[in-house]
Amino acid sequence: MNEHMTIFDVNAYRQLTYGKDIDESISIMEKIKSLEDKKKLQAYCSPFVPVELAYHLCDSNDPAFANCKSALVANYIHTSPSSNSFRLLAEKESLVMAFLFNVRQHPHKNLIESIFKMATDLIDDHSNDPSNSSYCSLIESSVKKAEQDFIDNVLLALKEIDPNFDGIETFKNNKEGRKVALSSLENSGHALKIAFGLVLSAHRELEIDPNHEDIDRMTIDILRIFKAPIKFYHKLLYKLVMASKINMHSKGGKWGNWFWDIEHTFSVTNSLIDSRIPIMVSNDKQLYDNLLEVYDSDRVYKLDEYLEYIGFPA
Repeated sequence: MNEHMTIFDVNAYRQLTYGKDIDESISIMEKIKSLEDKKKLQAYCSPFVPVELAYHLCDSNDPAFANCKSALVANYIHTSPSSNSFRLLAEKESLVMAFLFNVRQHPHKNLIESIFKMATDLIDDHSNDPSNSSYCSLIESSVKKAEQDFIDNVLLALKEIDPNFDGIETFKNNKEGRKVALSSLENSGHALKIAFGLVLSAHRELEIDPNHEDIDRMTIDILRIFKAPIKFYHKLLYKLVMASKINMHSKGGKWGNWFWDIEHTFSVTNSLIDSRIPIMVSNDKQLYDNLLEVYDSDRVYKLDEYLEYIGFPA
């Protein structure tokens, strides 16, 4: 029987450490790790968790600054089996390449190492101000690029759905076109198209010719393995077409959290990672509800449910 890996999202680490100082946060995570060991659970780091937490630490006036200091330390302690090491999951592109071609890449590993250096500096000196870190410019540019790439890909997908899309309104003065598009999006074939896009992207990244007999099988496999994030992304496109007028560029816009949530769900696959079954811990309602549409409750936990499951507080 395969053992499990535990993946906390940003929301879980922030809620777990809310109102706690760094020493209290370390103590909490050490107790949780001890209880997880008894159940043969291992915590892994979703790559965008430390990135998102560190982003808040690059501005000392950020309202979440104090909480994210403790949460980042908790993230590091939780996913580090020993000093100067941590269990890091790959981001979606690398996960797809790993499943298709057994190619393992961690393009964000150096960035995560830099961020966790911020965490160890905070452990060594709690008064350390991470907003002065030389890594902040890299963190901020990485977050902005990732979000912009996501926006660009969504806008491109909407353009494929509506060739007359102007970047602001889908199916302008075309109610019948919108109706047809929404009906098409309800068809399972569109999810297969999203999976095919992931397969083609992996081929391009590795400079492999996609014109081969296994391409259809690979697409079906990717749809099965990454059913949750593909369904999540599919739902986003449906909502955007339904909404008609959109503003993907608005600061703090209602679509902003979709990027982070979709990235996190790529870690919860229908296949093993490092011979372990991944489970997600999150109190984010949108993320939690979307995962429960795909997985049983033993693969998705709210924070209090998970803490009760492992017996915390012991």
